[in-house]
Amino acid sequence: MRLHRHSHSLFWFVSCLWLVVLLAACSLSPAQTTKQPKPTPKGGNVSQCQPPSPITTSAIGLPEVRGTANGQTSLWALLFSPLVAHQQVKIVWRMTGDGNLQIVARGPNGRSVKPDWITPHNSSNWNRPGYEWGTGFTLPTPGCWDFHATRGTAFGDIWLIVR
Repeated sequence: MRLHRHSHSLFWFVSCLWLVVLLAACSLSPAQTTKQPKPTPKGGNVSQCQPPSPITTSAIGLPEVRGTANGQTSLWALLFSPLVAHQQVKIVWRMTGDGNLQIVARGPNGRSVKPDWITPHNSSNWNRPGYEWGTGFTLPTPGCWDFHATRGTAFGDIWLIVR
C-alpha cells in the first residue's frame, strides 16, 4: 500500500506541475507570443514579398501606404510616381517620433539604398500623423523593397514591389 500511495502522490505532483507549465505558457501576452509576418525580399522575385504593404488612394488622390511600426508609432508614405527600377521615385513620408527621419531601402539580395535626397516639409495638404519629409529614391533592381524608417526610438517598415 505504501508504494501505491507514493505513486498516487507522484502522479498528482507531475499533473500539477504540467498544469502550472501550461498556465504559464497560456498567460503570455499576445505581444510576447505573436509576431506580425514580415515580407522577406529575396532575389528579384516579387512573389517573395508576401505580403507587400497595401496601397490605397489618399484623400488628395495619390497612392498612399500605411506602414507597420513599433508601439504607438505611425508611418505613412505618399507615392508620387510609379515604382520602376532605375527611375527616381518621389516618396513623401509622415512619421511620428522624435528627431530627423532616417530611411533606407533594403531590397533584393540584401542590397541597401539610401535616398538620393531628403527634404523636410513645413506645410502640406496631406493629413497624416507626424512630421513630413520628401525623398527621392533610385532603386537599382526590381523586386520587393523594404523601406525602413527611424526617428529616435520609433521605427517602422513599408514593403513595396518595384517593377
